[in-house]
Amino acid sequence: MIQIDRRLLSVWLLHLLLWLALIRSTNIGFAYPTSEYLLSGINYMPQKVMQLLILFGLVLFVSIHGGRSLGTIKLRPGWLLLLAVILTSMLLSPRPDLTFRHFLSVLVVSLPVYLYCTHIGPEALYRQLRNCLAILLLANLIYCLLLPQYAVMTANHEGSWRGMFVHKNVFGAFCALAAVLFYAEWVYRRFYKMPMASALLCGIALALTIASKSSTALVMLVVGFGCFYAFNLIIAAKRKDKRVALFLALLFTAFVAYLSLMAMLDIVLGWLGKDATLTGRTELWQVLFQLALERPALGWGLGLFHRPEIMYQYSVQFGWMAKSTHSSFIDLVLGVGLPAALLLMLWGVGQLIRMMLKCSSNVIMPICYSGAMSLIVLLLLVAASSSGVFLSPSFFWLLLLSCGLVVGKQPVQQQVVATITLPSHLARPVKMASH
Repeated sequence: MIQIDRRLLSVWLLHLLLWLALIRSTNIGFAYPTSEYLLSGINYMPQKVMQLLILFGLVLFVSIHGGRSLGTIKLRPGWLLLLAVILTSMLLSPRPDLTFRHFLSVLVVSLPVYLYCTHIGPEALYRQLRNCLAILLLANLIYCLLLPQYAVMTANHEGSWRGMFVHKNVFGAFCALAAVLFYAEWVYRRFYKMPMASALLCGIALALTIASKSSTALVMLVVGFGCFYAFNLIIAAKRKDKRVALFLALLFTAFVAYLSLMAMLDIVLGWLGKDATLTGRTELWQVLFQLALERPALGWGLGLFHRPEIMYQYSVQFGWMAKSTHSSFIDLVLGVGLPAALLLMLWGVGQLIRMMLKCSSNVIMPICYSGAMSLIVLLLLVAASSSGVFLSPSFFWLLLLSCGLVVGKQPVQQQVVATITLPSHLARPVKMASH
């Protein structure tokens, strides 16, 4: 009886920790300032309280399971090397206190996602992630309709919807990701009990994406739907050589599309209401890349340039008061150095290609591959013009980590070690797909 109580307590504790981590990472709040110039005055105390609760919950989970809970964390030599580089860059950073705080925040919000996937399974993680997206989407829609004086931005972003999020660009990217995910669910509607719910959520996400007036989010929609059908086409092929041929053909098509876009860049940017400097971002990146070259081996310390007070020190060089690097790739290079950042990016692309070419057609949830990999590509697109996608306590990082775990791990029914068995009312079977 005691063992059953402990098991149930562990299951519900992991559920609570996962939801706390997801909600904390969004930085959503009530009655945020609507002007971009006043956003620096936001008090993030609720997020700090949630982070402390997550830390307390992790300690409680470890105390329940002892060493077994930490024994499920298996790091390959490459990850151990990356961890060593991160810790070394933190120790040699000009502000090791700030980098350590950032690393601790990332670790605290990431562990619930990893532990949930390891102990309960990737399918359950996907369902919880999907439910979180649905609830947040509906909550933001209600917030926008009932309290537009707080949900719609003013000043230089007049009329742009941002919901309970801090900024309209983050809100737009969130809605674009949700639109692709729920559209993928609707395509595979024969595997779900309420297909119309997925169609409705997709429609709401599309409408809110347009209302955010975020050009990045609109591009994400186009790329996301294109990636979904491309990955679906590749995964549907049963033979590996056919998958490789399709992948190379799609890669060539993407390269031609990229060259065409570069040739018409000024026209496209004008249509999106942007200038050639991407609202000053290119000048900002030039300055930050020169800073990265000053410490190319180990960088300045993970997360140091996430701090607005650090960014303000260099504002004179790029001419405006940027609070972040506006690029997660620049974040990574500044944080851990050029070699580690390059190896991490190459490893990520390699893993994505490997999963696409080697995944079995006999999967429990087909969306885990075509849908989740589309979200990964979209998150890489977000990373190009937004900070906080890689190794940060943001929702985008947790979504990237979750998608990677969902498509990278074996289904829970095939795992050799299952440390927790779900109760029957939580473990809902999912029908198998036929491609």
